[in-house]
Amino acid sequence: MPERTVYPFIPEKHWWALRAQFQKSLPTAITPTYLQSLLGLNSIKSAKNLISPLKQLGLIDAEGKPTARANDWRTDAKYDAVCAQIVKEVYPQELRDLFSGPDLDRDGCMNWFMHSAMLGRQSAQKCVATYVLLNTPLGLARNVRSKDRTVKAKKSSSSRRRSRTDQGTTSLNGEVHFNPSVEAKPHDIVDMDKCPSLHIDLQ
Repeated sequence: MPERTVYPFIPEKHWWALRAQFQKSLPTAITPTYLQSLLGLNSIKSAKNLISPLKQLGLIDAEGKPTARANDWRTDAKYDAVCAQIVKEVYPQELRDLFSGPDLDRDGCMNWFMHSAMLGRQSAQKCVATYVLLNTPLGLARNVRSKDRTVKAKKSSSSRRRSRTDQGTTSLNGEVHFNPSVEAKPHDIVDMDKCPSLHIDLQ
């Protein structure tokens, strides 16, 4: 059985969080506890799983210290060139000839990883995600992330408005308006025949 080639996988949110921290200050060394604290990971095992990809990408050395490449990676002017160099070093020519650029055929790329690296579908999808990340220029990546944040904010706002509408809203004059689509419960209905009557004689 041929030896399986291992390709790196780093979740996109961890990639950008780590880069943002590097832009503030390069750490002395990247350790599992450092990653767990920085990325808010639930377990030390999850943090340890990121060490190997960071080494494979050349961002930290064998001792976990940030490399000169990491210093270039954190700068906007050199980011694209660093990613291009990583792609050239880590991935075979065949893959790069077949799939390149941010708009590459993800399904075709996933099938390549499944066949060539003998991966399951989920693992192959993770490898594709990292490969696409490395093939996406910084400017385009920022635009995509900005649009994603806008969509999430709109969805959150819309969800809050629907929640207030379902529960009933209070107007500025203190009147409470309930959603007419909400069915009244039996105990909310008042039997007028059982209410005491009020009689006033005017002289």
